[in-house]
Amino acid sequence: MRNLTVLQGSDTALYLTGGVVSGFGATAMWLVSGIWVKSLTDSDGPAALAVFALWAPALAGPWLGSVADRVRRRPLVVAVAAAMALLLPCLVLVGSAGRVWLLFCVLVVYGAGGVIAEAAESAHALDGPGAPGESGSRGIRMTDPVGSGHHSGHAETFRIPLRAAW
Repeated sequence: MRNLTVLQGSDTALYLTGGVVSGFGATAMWLVSGIWVKSLTDSDGPAALAVFALWAPALAGPWLGSVADRVRRRPLVVAVAAAMALLLPCLVLVGSAGRVWLLFCVLVVYGAGGVIAEAAESAHALDGPGAPGESGSRGIRMTDPVGSGHHSGHAETFRIPLRAAW
């Protein structure tokens, strides 16, 4: 019960709630993207490529993550989250197999943004002052497999309203 006292801070509770919600959104995004491509193309190859497009930026993680070391982290998280939220409406244009390329582009950019944001959030949590709940929230964040990125990857769909407020 002692560890749950960290949830009493409104910033920490908001941050962790955002992590859980965005984790569910991320999981839905990577599952649906493959199914969507399969339904448009009737082919398994492009469907697998959709999931790869979302995860491929993780291979460039060390380079993308270094962006978080060069700029202020909190504004970076907010900017990346806003950019990813503005990018999602482009998917409305994907209605045929001929426009699947647009989905792939969005997934790659979305994955790269997720890698950058995850690096910035992890580094910000280690900064001490300004980190929500200090060590307690870091521990809870890392034990939550949905919100921490360990289960759902780095693409986080519902990041704007809850996590960016942190």
